[in-house]
Amino acid sequence: MAMPIYFLDQHAGDEIEIDREGTDLLDLSTAKSLAFELLGESIILERARLPLGEVAIVVRDESGAVLRVSAKVAVEELSPPQTI
Repeated sequence: MAMPIYFLDQHAGDEIEIDREGTDLLDLSTAKSLAFELLGESIILERARLPLGEVAIVVRDESGAVLRVSAKVAVEELSPPQTI
């Protein structure tokens, strides 16, 4: 029996990188684990070019989107407390 093919599209701001090849994975649970891994890698490895805001991996099978894993990327400069 053939394993299902899942496509993991990367979304960052207005940019979308479509997975056109897909990956043979055991099941949706395995696809979810891989989506979390890819999300973390994209935040760590591509942080210089990532826009602030939501970053997501959308998992598709041959029928369409089945899962979305996302994170909010934010940078906040915090001022030191002012003394009176």
